[in-house]
Amino acid sequence: FGLADLDGGLGMAHHSEGLGGPWSVHEWAPQPGYRAALAWRDR
Repeated sequence: FGLADLDGGLGMAHHSEGLGGPWSVHEWAPQPGYRAALAWRDR
């Protein structure tokens, strides 16, 4: 799934080595720069 889906707030959990996940979408959404972090993870 992509950023468009994340904007929908699916609440799907995903594991991230770089960010020390797993994180849920709801945990990331309120935080500044979460788009950049997700984009970096999925680059």
